[in-house]
Amino acid sequence: MRVIEFDKNRARLRVETPIDLWYLEKMIERGDLVTAKTSRTIFVQRGEERIKGSKKFLILTIEIEKTEYQQETDKLRLVGKIVEGPEEVQKGSYHAIEVGTGKMFSIEKTEWKNEQLKILEKSKSKIEFLKDPKEIENLFVCLNKGDRLATYGIEQVRLAASIGAVKIAFIPEGKIRSKEFEELIEEISSKKGEVKVVSKKFSIGEKFCKMYDIAAILRFPIS
Repeated sequence: MRVIEFDKNRARLRVETPIDLWYLEKMIERGDLVTAKTSRTIFVQRGEERIKGSKKFLILTIEIEKTEYQQETDKLRLVGKIVEGPEEVQKGSYHAIEVGTGKMFSIEKTEWKNEQLKILEKSKSKIEFLKDPKEIENLFVCLNKGDRLATYGIEQVRLAASIGAVKIAFIPEGKIRSKEFEELIEEISSKKGEVKVVSKKFSIGEKFCKMYDIAAILRFPIS
């Protein structure tokens, strides 16, 4: 996630990876103001008749009431009432802004909490999508060797993370949004370990996602 500008209570951001949506879902709260370019159907009033017009791209500000992650599209849907926009848009009516990779928008809060500011910092380098399938191949090799330089399962990886033994942890994309892994990711990152999210888009990634909920290559054996 790229922080383009931060001024007082307003942050202008650009979503750079799907992982950013995980951070944004934790960061955006009810009552926040979100401004973005978005599409909306415009209705035209003709006498007493309200006629549905075409969709237009507009810059709108909404006051957030809820956030919804849409797994099928890998987007975060932000829902709330319109508080600012062109005259042709009725203020107080509901609108949903969809946020996905490449989206630029701003968040304005009455007050930013310390943990939210930390999210802005940590989101830059904390976790990322796996780009090179060879890293998973390497994990499988280490697991098959039985040389104790790789492990799997949340309890074993948690143990390894607690003593700084995790070099690279791999998590299936379907698990990354689970609260179960949140503290573990923090632990690994705090001890300079990497966290890679594994997609099913390539065959070896799909194999990994079926076999493991989490696995890791270690710096040194843990048992």
